[in-house]
Amino acid sequence: MYCIDKFKANADEGKMAVAIADGDAEFLVEIPPQLTSKCIGHFFEGFSQRERASVRYFCCDMSPMFTRAQKTWFPDAVPCIDRFHVAKLVTDAFNDVRRRVQRDESLPEALHKEIRET
Repeated sequence: MYCIDKFKANADEGKMAVAIADGDAEFLVEIPPQLTSKCIGHFFEGFSQRERASVRYFCCDMSPMFTRAQKTWFPDAVPCIDRFHVAKLVTDAFNDVRRRVQRDESLPEALHKEIRET
C-alpha cells in the first residue's frame, strides 16, 4: 500500500511538499522536491510495471493530482481516501450550513439562540 499526502514544507514561505510512504512497511519512501504531477510521476517512473502492479491499495486525499497519479501509475490498486480528509470535508460542510443558518434573519430568534448554544 502506498500513501501520499501533501504538507506545509516551509512555514515562512507557505510552500507545500508531498510525502510518499509505504503503508505496509510503515516507512517514508520519498519527499519529492516539489508538489507537482511531474515530480510525483518522475518518482513513480522508477518502479517497474511489475512493482506497480503489486501495489494493492493507494491511500490519498481527494486531490485531483493524487487520484490521477493512482489511475496513471497504479491502475490495479484500490484507491482509498483517508478518513481524516473525509471527516474534515464533512465538518467544513456542516459549519458552512450552520453559519448560513445563523445569518438567516428570517428565522425565529429562538432558533438562532438554540443554534448559538450548541
